[in-house]
Amino acid sequence: MGAQCAAVVQRRRLQPFHAAARDDSGAARAPPPRTTEGALAATTGDPQLPLVTQLEGGDKADTFVTSAGVVQDVEEEDARFDYLGETTEGNLHFVQRLKRAGVVNLFGLESLEGIVTTDLESLQGAVQEVLDCLDVPPDYSTSRPDRAIYCSRTLNLRSIKCIGFDLDYTLIHYDVDAWEGRAYEYGVEALRQLGVPVEGLRFDSSLVIRGLIMDKELGNLIKVDRFGLVKRAMHGTHMMGWQDIREAYGREVVNLRNEGRWVFLNTLFSISEAVLFCQLVDRLDQGAFSFGAGGGPGGSQLTYQGLYRMVAKALYRTHVEGKLKGEIIKDPSRFVELDPDMARTLLDQRDSGKMMLLITNSDYQYTSTLMAYAYDRFLPDGMTWRDLFDMVIVMARKPDFFSYNMSLYEVVTEDGLMRPVLAAKRGGLYCGGSARMVEKALGVEGDDILYVGDHIYTDAALAKINFRWRTALILRELEEEVDALARGRPHRAKLKELMAKKV
Repeated sequence: MGAQCAAVVQRRRLQPFHAAARDDSGAARAPPPRTTEGALAATTGDPQLPLVTQLEGGDKADTFVTSAGVVQDVEEEDARFDYLGETTEGNLHFVQRLKRAGVVNLFGLESLEGIVTTDLESLQGAVQEVLDCLDVPPDYSTSRPDRAIYCSRTLNLRSIKCIGFDLDYTLIHYDVDAWEGRAYEYGVEALRQLGVPVEGLRFDSSLVIRGLIMDKELGNLIKVDRFGLVKRAMHGTHMMGWQDIREAYGREVVNLRNEGRWVFLNTLFSISEAVLFCQLVDRLDQGAFSFGAGGGPGGSQLTYQGLYRMVAKALYRTHVEGKLKGEIIKDPSRFVELDPDMARTLLDQRDSGKMMLLITNSDYQYTSTLMAYAYDRFLPDGMTWRDLFDMVIVMARKPDFFSYNMSLYEVVTEDGLMRPVLAAKRGGLYCGGSARMVEKALGVEGDDILYVGDHIYTDAALAKINFRWRTALILRELEEEVDALARGRPHRAKLKELMAKKV
């Protein structure tokens, strides 16, 4: 095990090769060419050996020597690809691997073929030894299931050159009851001024969940399967029976392109709107709306469609007028949940050589205040949240950011003063622009970029459809389900055992 640990420690020493180098003045220099992730071996004889030791070929630098071997820069079309069509070593190939006495492989394998030929039990033991060196408990996914890693499809991070993030509910996670509860209160107050019967209403975040769909025509909240068929439904705040669902929808397929009827709950920001709409549907059914001869403005009969428009407008004013964000800026501790692991994650990604990108619809003052509150305290001395990112874009106006080329402005002062610019540059802080401008400025495109966000349509769908970016969706709600599955594992094992004994 000691040799295994030495390999891990040496690998950690080699990591800074991927990070941006700095000269004596502290200014960032361009990093040297990257090596392949295939270099898992580390040397026990040269503990302080830098990863890049010598450049070959003069100014051309076509090849260079690393602690693992001689690496050559090749044309992109000659780069190696895996079976999914993703690059495995980029445009860097080993010309000759250096052979040294005392080379220790991370998993104790003599060659890469050992992954296939070694029996599973021995390989699991070697992996566990490495995890022991990293102080990772063997039952990590059981003791902290919400912090384990799960995969729904293959993502080769070696092929990812840039990682982008949204701000709200991604890099900054809010207390849903505090944030959405306050938005709900602002919406209720706006409706009260219009004469809407809102007395006695209380925010209940457990009433709805992201991923459901509001039916503005019938006043229902529905859940559909992958084919668009309604499986469960709630009218107002009351669950509908199976017969009621059949009578209302039959075999109707929900088409979300019909925005005049359906509203998909894309983000946690939709929770307050959906809760308020469902509660007011009950009030409308009870005949509690008294303004207008027919129950609606101007004497017309108020419909569920009209009720939704009133609710949506009230909540929209809450966001646009900035009242809620003003409260958050004054007292972020009331709304923002701190997580030191987030800062460590961003540092690890940056130090592994990934370009880092922040794209948010929020303004600069709001973004800077919350990022400083949530990250600066967990960063090394002298470092701020701005040092984590190669480019920051505020007021991006997503989803248009992924569909159109819009005017670009550079933020030049801390109070948000801006000036128009024609093109973005790496290291800049901008307002507006487009995804195409980002690709051009950073020299990446398509599946070179992984974008992480919480909005199912704006962050995950459009970036993938229009630009072929790889996307990752933040689903905080799944933590409770993952935890429940982990806690129920012994019970399911017992049931399986009993079923096996069943005669």
